[in-house]
Amino acid sequence: NPLTTDQRGVGFNRISGTVDIGAFEFPNSPPDLQPQSFNAAENQTQIGTIQATDPDLPNEMLTFSLTGNGDDASLFSLSSAGVLTFLAAPDFENPADSDQDNIYEVEVLVSDQYGEMATALIPVTVTDVNEAPSIALQPVLSTIAEDVDTSSAIKIADILITDDQLGSETLSLTGNDANLFEVVGTELFLKAGAVLDFETNPALDVTVQVDDLTVGMTPDDTDSLTVLITDANEAPTITLTNVTSTLLESIDTTNRIVVETFTINDDALGSNNLSLSGDDAALFEIVGSGLFLKAGVQLNASLNPVLNVTISVDDPSLGMGAEDSAAESIEIIVPTVNLLPEYSSIIGFVNGNFWITRPSSTTLSGFQTSVAARTSFTAAEITTSVQGDFNGDGLEDVAVWLTNGEWHVGLSNTNRELEFSLWTTWRTYDVKEINVGDFNGDGLDDIAALFKAEEQANLWVFESTGTQFLPDLYGRYTGYDKILATLVGNFDGQYGDDLVIHNNSGAWWVATSDIAGTEATFSLWFRRSSDVNRSISHYQVGDFNDDGLPDVLALYDVAGSTTNFDVMVGLSTGSSFDQTSWFRMTVSQNLNAFVVGDFNGDGRTDIAALLNNRRWWVGLSNGLDEFQWSSWGVWNFAAGIQTVVVGDTNGDGRADILGRDASNYWWSAESNGVEFTTRQIVQWSSTAAWSNIHVGRFTSFGLIGSADSLIQDQSPVVKSAGTTGASPAQAESVADQILDAATFELFGASELLELLYGM
Repeated sequence: NPLTTDQRGVGFNRISGTVDIGAFEFPNSPPDLQPQSFNAAENQTQIGTIQATDPDLPNEMLTFSLTGNGDDASLFSLSSAGVLTFLAAPDFENPADSDQDNIYEVEVLVSDQYGEMATALIPVTVTDVNEAPSIALQPVLSTIAEDVDTSSAIKIADILITDDQLGSETLSLTGNDANLFEVVGTELFLKAGAVLDFETNPALDVTVQVDDLTVGMTPDDTDSLTVLITDANEAPTITLTNVTSTLLESIDTTNRIVVETFTINDDALGSNNLSLSGDDAALFEIVGSGLFLKAGVQLNASLNPVLNVTISVDDPSLGMGAEDSAAESIEIIVPTVNLLPEYSSIIGFVNGNFWITRPSSTTLSGFQTSVAARTSFTAAEITTSVQGDFNGDGLEDVAVWLTNGEWHVGLSNTNRELEFSLWTTWRTYDVKEINVGDFNGDGLDDIAALFKAEEQANLWVFESTGTQFLPDLYGRYTGYDKILATLVGNFDGQYGDDLVIHNNSGAWWVATSDIAGTEATFSLWFRRSSDVNRSISHYQVGDFNDDGLPDVLALYDVAGSTTNFDVMVGLSTGSSFDQTSWFRMTVSQNLNAFVVGDFNGDGRTDIAALLNNRRWWVGLSNGLDEFQWSSWGVWNFAAGIQTVVVGDTNGDGRADILGRDASNYWWSAESNGVEFTTRQIVQWSSTAAWSNIHVGRFTSFGLIGSADSLIQDQSPVVKSAGTTGASPAQAESVADQILDAATFELFGASELLELLYGM
């Protein structure tokens, strides 16, 4: 608050006025704006702050502005605080200053609060920055014919690169067809030698990339190009598959026989004319994509041992004649002549070797054994083995599937040997139901199997050429895990062998081979839903009514019984199975073996069962609907039965039964049409572990030399007429005495004993 009294006391008077002190007054100075310049990088607006000072004390507030002078004043902005910027980011490569030298000039004014001012011309130099490059393709070709000559590279486009002079550019190619292109300098070329194909790749796609590793992304820019391929009429080519190299002279030519299939490889232009030439062209015909031996052709190996034919393809619009051809030679094979009846031989494997046992003379005085093949594999390496005539010479061969997937085939020769070689290789998992048959009807046995493909079963047939197996997918069956059994035979009486599949729903499906021998048609031949709950075993194939069509047979259990079995026969009609029970068999103790064969030589297939490890019962087919059951003989071996196989050991054309006991003695129950006479035929080494046993016609009959060291001397327990010179009646008497004596003494007739047990 102001004082209300004079502090000096009473009587003091206050005087007011202005005093001029003169010498203490100073004039105001203008701001100091020194010459200055700036550098600014391109592609951005920032420049810097103008520097100015005020010489007056105290310093006065300075304000900055543009005068509008300077060649490039319109390109700048200046804040009152002196911050100078470009209105738009400059481009070093495209300068916008008045003389286009990237030095921009602007006049700046600075003033103080009393109106004093100063000006200066400020130069701003724009500097270059390494920028990411860009790319553009300028095509010179957008289409190209597929048959163009590509022996030299063909220019496709120019490559335009936009960039500064800093850094470096790297070009590269990507895209589905980048491997067909190349960059030369700044040009894009189709490579020399590039293969063009309208049918498989009608448009070539390529992308050119540019990249400066020091800036931007990788790549910095791309441009793509598509070159269209125009179709041209190309020369067709022909490829042969499923080629048959041999035919049996005796093959049935009532129907035409496929000898090869072929594929024409061509575009959709022009046309393809097929023709046959060669010495034997008249014997062949083309049907669809197959080459066939004509129906009714008579083959004669003596007059014409090799058939030569060439199949050619021609596109007339090309005017060159036949553009491609493929020749085939087919050898006509005469099976080994066997004037004597066909005797069975036995094949077995032990210690890395296959051995063969066969009749030793025309008088059947005994069987002898020798090494058939010394192999490089062991028993543990064999997954399975099968037999068949794989080269069509009339002798059966042996095929071995190893654990590594390889199939080795041992071809039989007349020297009692098996000559092994590698024929094909399979995968080793999810494969079942391996079967042998002539599925393409060329006279050579093939191997078929079901390969799992998810839930399906792919039927692959590996067709024999006589020297190798070639794979052919015949068809697909739904339900790999539902398959119970498969059987092989020419069930429809046409073309090649067929495959029967019996599944767990009671259905019998048949895959019938086609005339070309390249695929199969699946169809349902029989189904009985009540069979689903029945136990089914001992599947067999035979011609039970002698009509020329193979039939199927199996044992079905009987509900509520543990000893009865229905012998169910499905007679083939050519398109279905007529299945009925032909016999109800009672088994009191054990069913040790069940086999089929023509035991009385009437042309109809019969059945035989070994019951209780002792007695053979035979059911002779009546050709209609019944097996006539009776006892045919007794096997009474101290050692149990290990192997039971049907063959013909005496060459009379009637089926016999061969058995191997635990001591490796081989026995034969030889049929005379009404009963079996049993004799011992040979003993294999009793200490060896035999495996992969097969019985068949592996060699032509004739004299052979002495047995090998693994074979013990023949010591028949039951002597046949052939071994002693006795009459058949005497031999049978000896057999009865030896085999039945003990049973007869204790219980009476063995036949009565069997009847007491329900047989």
